[in-house]
Amino acid sequence: MGKWVSGPTGVLIGVLLHVIAGPLHASDAKPSCARVENAAVLDSQRAKFNQSLKRLGLTHEFSSCKMLVELHQDVGDESFGGICTLNGTPMRDILVCDDTMIGKFTIKAWGFAETFEEVAAFTQTNCPGGG
Repeated sequence: MGKWVSGPTGVLIGVLLHVIAGPLHASDAKPSCARVENAAVLDSQRAKFNQSLKRLGLTHEFSSCKMLVELHQDVGDESFGGICTLNGTPMRDILVCDDTMIGKFTIKAWGFAETFEEVAAFTQTNCPGGG
């Protein structure tokens, strides 16, 4: 396991991730959003988030997700967003979303509320399905 990056280097990584993934705007279609309670789906999506981290060259992984939402678009594509714990010293809760079909992986390391509404809005804005 790699070492947790903090300070100016950590901020630079956060900015680079934002630049790479960029905030993306949702289409005009109104998506439906639901909280995921199924443990198998939670674990599967956490593993997919970890694959996205690896594709970016990051060595840390999410050890768990304490909240996960699923966003459905009319186009039949879905996105997931959640609050997951990133391994490191110290461990840190991260707001994350991904539309794995398109590859819109976005993370936010700080400045978010741990609410369903926050995760749903973040996912709709940054990882809309089919967009």
